[in-house]
Amino acid sequence: MSAVDNTAAVSDFDFDDLDRYSELLEAATHWEYGNAEPIAAFVVKWGAQSDGERQHIARMLTTRPDARKTVKPHTKLMLREVESLLRHRAYVNGPVIAHIHKWVARLRLRLAARGLSPTAIELLLKKRRPGWLRPYPVTLADIDADVAKRYNVTADAVTKLRQRKR
Repeated sequence: MSAVDNTAAVSDFDFDDLDRYSELLEAATHWEYGNAEPIAAFVVKWGAQSDGERQHIARMLTTRPDARKTVKPHTKLMLREVESLLRHRAYVNGPVIAHIHKWVARLRLRLAARGLSPTAIELLLKKRRPGWLRPYPVTLADIDADVAKRYNVTADAVTKLRQRKR
């Protein structure tokens, strides 16, 4: 096997763009909390590169954010974690479970070919790695309880947050 040369892709990447975008995101976060100074400092330092960006920055500089729509950083972290756990649950319940079912079906055929009866196969499968063969289905209540435990809040608070921010 030959090694892939990624030096051209790295040399084409402009790290100034990364700094610029991260600074814009930071300024927008400060604007959400009512402080427009970082937006003005961003414009002085970087300027606006497109008409759409110019319009958004002008809107930010001339208006105030709606305090009712502001999400605290702590809440953003909880929402991000809930979303990642939901994606993980969808992955486990989708391709992983299907793969396990196919594997178990092949295993049953091999065991039957060796002369085991269907009841003996069931006993063997229950005895060996039941968590692998029949994974515990993760529910929304489990996800809410897990996130609540990590952030030291109640599971009801996480449930309400998840339902409010669909």
